[in-house]
Amino acid sequence: MNRRILTLGAAAAIALAGLSSDVNAACNPTKDFKLAFGVANHYLIFPAGTNTTIGGGVLKGRFWQGGSRASVNEGAACPETSYMLDDGTGITIFGQSGGDVIGGFCDNVGCPAGSMVIVIETLSNDGVNAYYAAGKVNEVEAGVFDFSRTGVDWQITTIARPRVSASSRSGNTVTLNVNLDPPTGAHGEADSFARNSILSGYQIVRFEGLSDPGRLAGAWTNVGSVVPVNENGDTPVVGVGAVCAGTVDDVWVAMRPIFDGGQFAGDYVGASTRVECDPAVADPRFKMIDRSKSGRGDIRSNPR
Repeated sequence: MNRRILTLGAAAAIALAGLSSDVNAACNPTKDFKLAFGVANHYLIFPAGTNTTIGGGVLKGRFWQGGSRASVNEGAACPETSYMLDDGTGITIFGQSGGDVIGGFCDNVGCPAGSMVIVIETLSNDGVNAYYAAGKVNEVEAGVFDFSRTGVDWQITTIARPRVSASSRSGNTVTLNVNLDPPTGAHGEADSFARNSILSGYQIVRFEGLSDPGRLAGAWTNVGSVVPVNENGDTPVVGVGAVCAGTVDDVWVAMRPIFDGGQFAGDYVGASTRVECDPAVADPRFKMIDRSKSGRGDIRSNPR
């Protein structure tokens, strides 16, 4: 069953406001997320089995001024605990990016203006899958970024695993033809922003080793250029060369989401596809093995 995570309604937000009088002098007026989805009966919906522990280092919230993350973003001093709250019913996300009502002073980098992007990321409890949701809206009045205007629930969705449509082998190189899914319900956008202006690219990544290194993006190496996201259908076929150098190491291939035209690369990569590099296998034919219990897909030799 999906887990519904609510945001604060207006009455609850007003009540909590009395707990703190902190303001951010750097932003005048303060910049308000206004993520009061509860007022409009909209929700963040997490799949079952995802990590929703605030402050535990897995559930991540990122925000920045559209097109300008380097200069205007949440900053190191504005962690998730300053604008996420579990009120006993679910997780709330709200507040002013610079002095939210219960987290005290939130020293974000700069003061967002024009448009704002928010990305939510987390992992499955077993560490196999990574998830995200993202939204983008304009500043409709001074200091207000009203994400409830997206008009829909935000579905926290799985980061796509590269789907292998064909494979071939020449010497030590196995080439995989992969496709990636289009943006889905994970996107809340208003003001005519297209989904692929928020999730704008797919970065194929690889790892060589005996086992999948996990979902942290820092363990993976980029393969080729970022692939632009198709708004309404699968990406065109992407060829990925996996070199099996005759060692015991296998090659693992995954995808890292790229947001806002390259302004932010996701903290996590999605579930992986494995190429088994068995030097004793001479048969060049390979086949795709359906998703295993581990959540990954494998490319294995197809012996006679």
